[in-house]
Amino acid sequence: MDNLRGAMLMVLAMAGFAIEDMFVKLTSDALPVGQIIALLGAG
Repeated sequence: MDNLRGAMLMVLAMAGFAIEDMFVKLTSDALPVGQIIALLGAG
């Protein structure tokens, strides 16, 4: 059961990184790089 839970948490973490990357790419046209980095650090 712990293996299944660990695998599901890994899938969730990878999805989170993919979603974060998508938002960075979408906002990179409108916001300066420093502000994007600050928002990532705050979130």
